[in-house]
Amino acid sequence: MIELLRYPEVQSGVVPFIVSIIVAFIFRSRKPAWACIGVVLAFISTALLLNGFTFLPLSGTRKIILAGMLLLIIAGFSEAYLANWRYRLAMLVVISGLLFLWVVWPVLLRMEGSVKWLIAAGGVSYVIWHTIWLDSIRKNAMQSTASVFALGLGTGGVAIFGASALYGQLSISMGAAAGALLLFVAFSELKSNTFLTYPAGVLTSLLGMATLVFADLPWYALVLLAPIPVIARVPVPASYPVWIRAGLLVLIVMLPVVLALLSVGNVEDDSPY
Repeated sequence: MIELLRYPEVQSGVVPFIVSIIVAFIFRSRKPAWACIGVVLAFISTALLLNGFTFLPLSGTRKIILAGMLLLIIAGFSEAYLANWRYRLAMLVVISGLLFLWVVWPVLLRMEGSVKWLIAAGGVSYVIWHTIWLDSIRKNAMQSTASVFALGLGTGGVAIFGASALYGQLSISMGAAAGALLLFVAFSELKSNTFLTYPAGVLTSLLGMATLVFADLPWYALVLLAPIPVIARVPVPASYPVWIRAGLLVLIVMLPVVLALLSVGNVEDDSPY
């Protein structure tokens, strides 16, 4: 059994899927607001399988893992104590941008000229973009889970085929976990909220930008993934059964993923991070 955990497919696919299914099954009837925390817990599970419990010295990858734990706490705080949507969203946006700078700052300091400012501004904008747009659909379980599913698989795919297998596995784990939640959306019932959209949106953005900074992922791959939470708002016929509507929406949000994957060539992963 232990040997199975060494396979990448199990680490980034099977384990997060099972974790998400179990968490959603436990909480969806008792504490529905907590049913979506399985996506972050699935990410943390995969991260611990890949990284272990060692967090020092702090590298970019370990910072992202710690950020995942912090984001779950922040999401819970915002759900429980910030009723005013303007204050809540402002807090989430500021923290998102600061987390990106914290992850990549040591590398930015070694860059010269205008490149560092372009990456800093672009990265902050990319993380904030997903924070805002995913937050706008956080209460729509079908749209939010489909978006996280596509963002996880899309970011993971371009990372693996274009730059870094490690970041790819971490991102795909969230896609697999969101896929588990989609089953509840399609065939049962699920309540989504900030516990899903905020951590997943920030983490996939951080992993995408970290791959760009640390492993030279082409910038246009992330640009192609950016519309996912926007096109998730495309209406699907309400007369169709829920499982058909969920399937159609998944097909729609996967279009940017296909384009991003087609745009990325093979890039050697020589990242020390």
